[in-house]
Parts: sequence; C-alpha cells; structure tokens
Amino acid sequence: MEASSRLIVTSSKLKLLSISYNNFGGHLPNSLGNLSPQLSQLFLGGNHISGKIPATIGNLTNLTFLAMENNSLSGNIPTTFVKFQKMEKLNLGSNKLSGELGAHIGNLTQLFNLKLGDNLFEGNIPPSIGNCQKLEYLKHFT
Repeated sequence: MEASSRLIVTSSKLKLLSISYNNFGGHLPNSLGNLSPQLSQLFLGGNHISGKIPATIGNLTNLTFLAMENNSLSGNIPTTFVKFQKMEKLNLGSNKLSGELGAHIGNLTQLFNLKLGDNLFEGNIPPSIGNCQKLEYLKHFT
C-alpha cells in the first residue's frame, strides 16, 4: 500500500493515528491535512515514505506529537509548522530533509523534544529556538 493512497477517516473524533514501521511507501497526499481536527498524535515513522511533507499538514493544529522519522522525506520543513502551537514532541530524524531550519521553529513554544538528526540541513540553528523554553532534548546534526 502506498502512502499516496486515499486516506479515509470515518471519525471526526480520531485522536491518534499510527502506521509506523510497516512497509508503506510513496508520497504523503495533500489530504493528510484533512484528517480529524481532534488528531493529537500522528506516527508515520519507519516506512518508505518519500517526497515533501505537504504544507497542508499545518491544518492539524491539535497535534502534540508528530513522528515521521526513518523515511525518505525530502525538501524543507513546511512553514505551516508554525501552526503547531500545541506541539510537544517532533521527530523528523533520519530522512533527507534539507535547507535551513527556519526561524518558524521558534513558534513551537510547547516543544520539549525535537529530533532532526540524520538529515541534510544546512546553516545554523536559528536564535528563535530560544523561544522554546520547555525544550529539554534537541538532536539536530550528527
């Protein structure tokens, strides 16, 4: 099954979705951002998902935990991540993400665990990371 297959959610009350460590592949569809508005935890790690993270993921404003590690995701972290005001744990490690880590990461003020290691990021960690005063764990470069 490919990740680009149509995502069907039958409940607007869905709070957790985990399809981690299976054999899913392909690209993430834009419809990912149409999942339940109640969704607080999304686990997609350890698959064969490639391509860019769709900007529509920013529509999932109730996310507190997003895990997309150990895939082949590429491109930049979408600026729509700025909408994740409740995000506590973010794991994008071991992908092929690139570019600079944008200043918008500093808007994730509830963040206490951030894993970005084993990617292709360039530049410096932005000073805005200081806005994440609850941050206890940061793995950026290896």
